[in-house]
Amino acid sequence: KEKMPALRSLEDDFDCIINTYVSRFRTGAKEIDPEDNLDSPLAELGLIDIQDKNKKLFRKVIPPKQNIPALILLAILSQNAKEYRSREILLSDILVKNCFVAKVFNLDTITLMEVLSDLENTNYLKIVRTAGLDVVRVVCDLNFYDCVKKYYEELKK
Repeated sequence: KEKMPALRSLEDDFDCIINTYVSRFRTGAKEIDPEDNLDSPLAELGLIDIQDKNKKLFRKVIPPKQNIPALILLAILSQNAKEYRSREILLSDILVKNCFVAKVFNLDTITLMEVLSDLENTNYLKIVRTAGLDVVRVVCDLNFYDCVKKYYEELKK
């Protein structure tokens, strides 16, 4: 017979997950462990928000486009392009496929297009609209790791 985990253990696990995605300042944490004084970088994305603090209700939200690091988005796109064995990715796939940019960052069509436009303006990619077969073409030679490395180099500046 399978034994149910202790309620306290489940609550601790839930708090750990929530603290990964929501800043402790937003949750109103009163006691902060000195060894746990940093917020998770995932909290900065704004993927989860508090709906009702008293009831411990949270909701998944579409983050503001300025919260999405362009080079990290490009890293994911370059990784997705490997699946196609080309530099082009169907825009519809970017929106709906698991592990693609829109699903990773919980982006709607409008926010995704804004972020892709910003990347297009930096000449990392090109949005090609042809007869309903809209694709995103990665035009730079950066792979996933190059993008992440460049992101951290720019953070240092």
